Amino acid sequence: MNFKEEEVYEITEIFGNIAHRFSLYRKIGVLAGEAFDTMGMKTMQFIRTPCGWKISSIAWDDEKIGLAIPERYRK
Repeated sequence: MNFKEEEVYEITEIFGNIAHRFSLYRKIGVLAGEAFDTMGMKTMQFIRTPCGWKISSIAWDDEKIGLAIPERYRK
């Protein structure tokens, strides 16, 4: 599989030992012989530990018919 993903825009907020990152991404590649070029959003949560920041969760969804990325994230 040929695949590339890049972050296009992000908002990161930190409060004490917790953080949240909302990220617009673009992914391009070929899967099962079919080319694709799409965008989506990820949400990532982090906690600060004595060893540094650690990911506590990640979730994502791709843009599709009926689910458009809001313009405020397309800066």
